[in-house]
Amino acid sequence: MKKYLRFGRKVLLSLSAVLVLMIACTESTNDPVFDNTVAGILVDNQGMAVPHAFIEAFQKTENFKASNITNIFDKDTTDEDGKFELSELPDDLSQVGVRITHPDFAETNTDLETLKGENDKSNIRIVMNQRDDCVGKIEITVRDKNGTPLSDVKVKLSREGQTIRHSETDIDGKLLFENVCPGGYWLRFYKEGYTVKEDDIRVPENDSTLIEF
Repeated sequence: MKKYLRFGRKVLLSLSAVLVLMIACTESTNDPVFDNTVAGILVDNQGMAVPHAFIEAFQKTENFKASNITNIFDKDTTDEDGKFELSELPDDLSQVGVRITHPDFAETNTDLETLKGENDKSNIRIVMNQRDDCVGKIEITVRDKNGTPLSDVKVKLSREGQTIRHSETDIDGKLLFENVCPGGYWLRFYKEGYTVKEDDIRVPENDSTLIEF
């Protein structure tokens, strides 16, 4: 009797091992692992970096709606220089949709294959369009105490503690931020060897703001 019981236990253990292997194979077949990665930079119409934009890469279907995304491969938020990286993507980038959102810009919906074009997938450049109601301008001129224009002054435009855009003055000490949304902003001016300057400004609707330091 004990002999038959031992034999029965061995059969059950063998069947359990086979069942576990079958489940593991089924899971690996249904859940493929993707290792494709793309990276790039997000800019506005002036070519300035767009920080803090939210990017989602998702599985496109024939009748997909960008407002109803379910299968997301990866997501990222652009850094201060507008850079992003999306990983764990399939090799066929035409099946990967991209949605980009930012409070100051119109929502962008496209696919990665279109964005990549002939560019290297580690150097994709995406241009975002500003909202229709963001038409303000901030015109800046920076001079030293003798009235000489200062070039290469780093200027950061922020709102509510978050960088909106940043750039540098040209050889004439000038810088122009276009398509700025109305509201209150904070400006910071920095150049090595000079005192840091900061100022609060307000951009009215459909108008320009002239700043001279």
